[in-house]
Amino acid sequence: MDARLASVVLLLAAACQSSPAPVAPEDALPTVQREASVPPASLPTACVLFLTQLDCWLRKAGNEPEQVDVALGTARAIFESRPAGGPVEDTEARCERAMAGTRMSLEAIGCENVHVDPSALPPADLVACPPDQHFFIRRDGWVAGCHADCATSADCPKGSSCSSIGSSPGGPIEEAFCE
Repeated sequence: MDARLASVVLLLAAACQSSPAPVAPEDALPTVQREASVPPASLPTACVLFLTQLDCWLRKAGNEPEQVDVALGTARAIFESRPAGGPVEDTEARCERAMAGTRMSLEAIGCENVHVDPSALPPADLVACPPDQHFFIRRDGWVAGCHADCATSADCPKGSSCSSIGSSPGGPIEEAFCE
């Protein structure tokens, strides 16, 4: 099942490859107030559905609600970002591709028919990681936060190792990172 769950993150990251790179504090997981969220009026229905399914998967993986909100806010920011003047259809197509590729994984974990009030989704808020780091979600669904990617443990800061595999919305896909 790990391979299927990894495909959720893999497809989200693949659908979002053209997004801007984040930049800011290390391991920052800001708290997001869900009830203060602005409804995702700018997102097509397919994106809202995909984000609610992603919400389900991350919660079932055992993440704290604040971590789920940060990961969803980052994914939402990636989906909402598009080239100036770019059509909404491009965003909808990216979300539909991500959903189509994750259908079996979402069914396997019971998140394929999840529907949430769109106003319950956290606001778009791209996590800003320090230079040379990405906001990683491990292939097991755990929100890891900002970390450097690596080839060996020698690439990692003292006290961490190059033993985790994950993907980052708009960044590396199924890549080793320091944790």
